[in-house]
Amino acid sequence: MYQSAETGKPNRQYDLGLPWQITVANGNSSVFGLSPGSSTLNDAIAQLGDDYELALLERSGQQGALELYFSRFQTGPLQGKLIVSATISEAEVQAIKMDSVKQEYLENGTKKFSLGAMQRKSALKLFIEGITLVPAASIDAAVIQNRFGSPSQIIKSNNQLSHYVYEKQGLTVSIDTKGKEVLHYVRPSTMTDLISLLRVDALDDALTH
Repeated sequence: MYQSAETGKPNRQYDLGLPWQITVANGNSSVFGLSPGSSTLNDAIAQLGDDYELALLERSGQQGALELYFSRFQTGPLQGKLIVSATISEAEVQAIKMDSVKQEYLENGTKKFSLGAMQRKSALKLFIEGITLVPAASIDAAVIQNRFGSPSQIIKSNNQLSHYVYEKQGLTVSIDTKGKEVLHYVRPSTMTDLISLLRVDALDDALTH
């Protein structure tokens, strides 16, 4: 097993496979050994290691999102940041906010709620809703189509942002010519809703520019 150059400890992430190695079976997709909709946050920690941060993040105009954040994700030669989000109800969000042990605002205006020990124990049993990878190295449209194949559709939000949609795999790859690329994995059965949201965002952007 690969060892971290910094600590010399085994790095469980290294052998998890690459972003385009997606397995689809019985309506579920799996990447990095995790399946949205059937794997839990506990499974993510067991698979990815314990160098993570768990918090509820409340972004403007959105319901709070419970996320595991791995700031130093690596598998094979690929490095980046990985976010694993949980499926969580409004009632569960409110309960965490009421009993959180710490609240703070991040630089981008997002409100962050830190969980206490009992909250963490319950939260880690929740199922994974999505997996988001932000690679450290830039990727372009040619690389995406070479690795993932032709997308089922491309949704353009504006002149700089395009979403490459792989509906059967439960994947969108977002290319921002002025920002970072983002790979977002969900359960294939939820892709219809995700595509609808992307189209609404694209329409809103067109109407405001």
